[in-house]
Amino acid sequence: MSARKKAPARAKAAPRAAAARAKAAVVPTASPLKVGDRGVTIVHVSAEVAPWSRVGELGDAVAGLAHAQALAGRAVMVIAPATRRVLATHPGLVPVGEPFDVTVGERTEVVALLGEADPAADAPWLLFVDHRASFDRDGLYGDEHAPYADNPERFALLAHAASIAVRRLVSGPAVLHAHDWHAALVPVVEHLRGEGDRLPSVLTVHDASFQGHVRPDRMAALGLPGALFRPDALEWYGHVNLLKGGATFAAQVVATSPAHAAELCSQQGGFGLDGVFRHRGEAFSGIADGLDATSWNPATDAAITTRFGPGTIADRAKNKAALQRAARLPVRARTPLVVVPVPLTRRSGATIAIGSTVLRTGGAQVVFGGAGDRDLLAAARVMAEAQPGRMAVIPDPDERVERRLLAGADIVLLPSLHEPSGMLASRALRYGAVIVVRNTGAHHDLPDMDAVVRFQPFDAAALDRALDAALAAFEEKGAWTARVKGALTLPAGWDDAVAAYDARYLAALASGAAA
Repeated sequence: MSARKKAPARAKAAPRAAAARAKAAVVPTASPLKVGDRGVTIVHVSAEVAPWSRVGELGDAVAGLAHAQALAGRAVMVIAPATRRVLATHPGLVPVGEPFDVTVGERTEVVALLGEADPAADAPWLLFVDHRASFDRDGLYGDEHAPYADNPERFALLAHAASIAVRRLVSGPAVLHAHDWHAALVPVVEHLRGEGDRLPSVLTVHDASFQGHVRPDRMAALGLPGALFRPDALEWYGHVNLLKGGATFAAQVVATSPAHAAELCSQQGGFGLDGVFRHRGEAFSGIADGLDATSWNPATDAAITTRFGPGTIADRAKNKAALQRAARLPVRARTPLVVVPVPLTRRSGATIAIGSTVLRTGGAQVVFGGAGDRDLLAAARVMAEAQPGRMAVIPDPDERVERRLLAGADIVLLPSLHEPSGMLASRALRYGAVIVVRNTGAHHDLPDMDAVVRFQPFDAAALDRALDAALAAFEEKGAWTARVKGALTLPAGWDDAVAAYDARYLAALASGAAA
């Protein structure tokens, strides 16, 4: 039996004329990405898009790529959930078209699309799927206790709604670009439409350790036929694997760095999906994330204490002093300040950072970002409480605090267990920090330069050797200034990624939707 629900009241109340103007203003009539003489619309589907709804680097990467594509003249849309935070912080969103039915298995829901009333012409057209029962919640993925039990159903609705929305709003060629497991059903939904009615899709895998595992008896609730529960489709060790489904049926699959793409094809680094990635052959590639050179620029960043650049490196010291004061550490210019800005999780390498003898007993000041797993965060706090004049934990750092951490650190420690993107490493370099990184994933793709100190084995001893090398370099003031200047001059931008994705889109369009 189908369940019918009323359209959200918000969608009925706002004027529709503004939404029509928004569409006309945002979708260019011409685009350098073309099939024949027809411009192609790129439609990103993601659970996150910064700054509207951001939990981590997924939201940053989607927003960064979409904005760069729009600035380069491509027609770009982003479809994301209308979360409680989006609705609360952007009350001026207006309905885009009429509410419409979305059938997922045996249920039929009514959803609305919301968008900005007057978006910039050189920005992506942001659209939010408004379905209160699914997305109007405290957290995007879960509450403080656990992920929401119905996450697969929530994000299945997003995928089905996106598939309908693009057909209502785009008249010419389009490519659906899905991001991570939350949107991985987009290629599957397109596959189910049947040959001749499919839109080609690209799936970017930002973090393959999160895959969307579902019991087979929930397939119908996701709008999936039982026939797809087979090893060459969605079956994975007795469960449905949504990321596997997307990687199987997308026309092109992309990892967020060339080095990480190679790792995903290995048994050790593929999170159980290495066979799927290898099977895709040339349809699987790695494209490094870019970095917004305008937003992440210490010479113009209003969030940091004092702006600086390659010609004003001395001003960077004021940011270090401000960070020391904020962390309640003594202000000492010649004491090295090591910052661990990542969430304290096993994936980020917090286990070996907390086990580091150099951090525990050395002379450097140490600041941890105060988010992550409860046990690791508690361990960091115990360390800090034992050495209040040398170690500190900054609670719940947001993006503004992250910028201040990077601008004030002498050394940024990124001991990742696996590293899909490397975005934080690039930001740290951009803000003049010397980085100590485990040479894994996207960290392999960082340039060889004095500001990058690498180690390989995932253990505290290897980390300590790299830290010792960085701290010894800090004592050589002239050489250290040269390292900082080299970091500050690191090129930034999304141009290479935009061009590389164009090639993947055209390959997807040439092959049609995956069979």
